[in-house]
Amino acid sequence: MKNLLILCVLISIPCFDLIAQVNITAGTQVRIMGTTQIVIQDLDLIQNGSLTPEQSTVIFSGSNSSSILGSSIELYNLTVNKTGANLIIGDSTNVSNNVTFTLGNIDLAGKSLNLLSTGSLQNESENARAFSSSNGGRILREYEFIGAVNSVDAGNLGLTLSTGGVMGLTQIIRSHDAQTFPGGDGIDRYYEVIPNNNSGLNATVRFEYFDGELNSLPEGDLLLYISQDNGSTWTSLGASNSNTNTNFLEQSGINEFGRITAATQATFPVEWLDFTAEPFKNRFSLLTWVTGSEQNNQGFLIERGLENSPNQWETIGFVEGEGNSTTPTIYEFVDQSPSSGENFYRIKQVDFNGTFDYSQIRSVFFEASFAANLYPNPANISTYIDFELADDQRVKVLLFDGAGKLIRSNEYELFAGKNKIEIPVSELADGIYYIRLEGKGLSTNLKLQVD
Repeated sequence: MKNLLILCVLISIPCFDLIAQVNITAGTQVRIMGTTQIVIQDLDLIQNGSLTPEQSTVIFSGSNSSSILGSSIELYNLTVNKTGANLIIGDSTNVSNNVTFTLGNIDLAGKSLNLLSTGSLQNESENARAFSSSNGGRILREYEFIGAVNSVDAGNLGLTLSTGGVMGLTQIIRSHDAQTFPGGDGIDRYYEVIPNNNSGLNATVRFEYFDGELNSLPEGDLLLYISQDNGSTWTSLGASNSNTNTNFLEQSGINEFGRITAATQATFPVEWLDFTAEPFKNRFSLLTWVTGSEQNNQGFLIERGLENSPNQWETIGFVEGEGNSTTPTIYEFVDQSPSSGENFYRIKQVDFNGTFDYSQIRSVFFEASFAANLYPNPANISTYIDFELADDQRVKVLLFDGAGKLIRSNEYELFAGKNKIEIPVSELADGIYYIRLEGKGLSTNLKLQVD
């Protein structure tokens, strides 16, 4: 009680005023010393001044709902201890350490609860948890995945990750908007995983949820789904392991993250049974996929992404579908000009009415098919590519920036034997670029530093 009274004097208001607010007005500076505990019972906290929480704990208690409002809100420990009422995140709030659920829920109310460097959720349960009464509410945590990791649930958000790849600095966002699928919606929870490196991860995901988030869906029929375009299209991940008592779904072999949610079997026009990609005759990529059934299926667009730009897709072919079928159908496509390095493939299934769905992503790796020398590197005026050709042919040279965006494309009629191509770089900003050579039976990527 002594610490609470000191706080009330600092902010120049009575502890219990008629408008039921603890209001830190603009220009007011408040420092909560050490590990002080501040109990705010049935009041709102409005922070428009300067609040320094040190290692304090702010506890919201009582039987009426309270709100956190204002700007630049930062707390160290936040505890909700409300009987039959909610703590409402009325404006975006940062918490440096723990968000503890004792009694009552936290309503994100369309706002963001940001867990900072050591921030985590504690004691969240079916009867004391976070939800959002309006779209857009989310909990965000950043985590540095250094090397391979095993069973990391960053911030106790309920998404446990294991991966053999190096993800680097990763944003993990938990939201509570039901995602829309053909034939219905998913549960009231999804995650977005945004790693610095988002390819070749071979990850395992354990997705946790509460019964109160099932959105009237039959729990035993839930599967995991992933989207790489913010929920516009979805691919089924299935579930290799699940438990309806402890409320989780698990799946392995995920090479690229995106938005992940749980839903029952969506009504897609094509039932995907299998999709593989493998080297063929040491020069080509052989793609094979199997459908179990098809409805109104016009066909399949084959899309390829490259190692230096895995999120930039180009269409390289089309295979006609069966239209309507109730029996398994096997399809094949050969990419006759894969690049050296990692080649990523996905299949875009298209209906006659224009709707579409994506397969999962597969990859094929090729060693460089011929030697190409890039010099000088780094460069600031021009750089040159030296290489040899077995026969006369046209060679395309493409220049990408570090984000994988194509910024220049040129074609050259070249002769068999030694060749040298000059690439001017004086007008380019300093940074990393990628040069890709394409030709008959050859393809390679080169990394260029401009400074």
